[in-house]
Amino acid sequence: EGNNVLALQWFGCGYDSGDAAISTVRTTGNPNLGLVRSSLYFHGCGGSNVPVFYEFTGFGSCQISGGRYETGGTFLTAGTGTTAPLAVSVDGVECEAFTTNIWATLNGAVSLSVKGSHIGPVYGAQATSAFITLLGASGTYGTLVVQGCNIAAVDPFVTLTSGAWDISVA
Repeated sequence: EGNNVLALQWFGCGYDSGDAAISTVRTTGNPNLGLVRSSLYFHGCGGSNVPVFYEFTGFGSCQISGGRYETGGTFLTAGTGTTAPLAVSVDGVECEAFTTNIWATLNGAVSLSVKGSHIGPVYGAQATSAFITLLGASGTYGTLVVQGCNIAAVDPFVTLTSGAWDISVA
């Protein structure tokens, strides 16, 4: 654990089983502070059988580019419900055969951009409207941008539970 993490990079990493493949949740002190303080990069990673692939708290930016993820529970949870800004970019990933109908849960001042990705639940099925769940306390503002993706889910595939969100799907 550490604060002010700068430009850490993972290339070609694989995850198999475990609680969370990558987690920035603190194990000591205030868990809402998180460990993300600047930038984390994941290129060409993937895996299977993981309940949560990416679990980001704190503030800063994270980029996930390329890779295949399958038979997992949830791909991404991000934010702590606070106004601390966290930007997450997901580009060119393939996610298949997820065991839950929740691909991502965003909580608070999170900006998520998903581009050029194929995302779906169990093969041949469609996810529910809770496929991407947006949460946030009063006074928090988040952004969701989905562009050029193949998403196997009912329309709308986003559930807005609380908070203020700017949503763009193209």
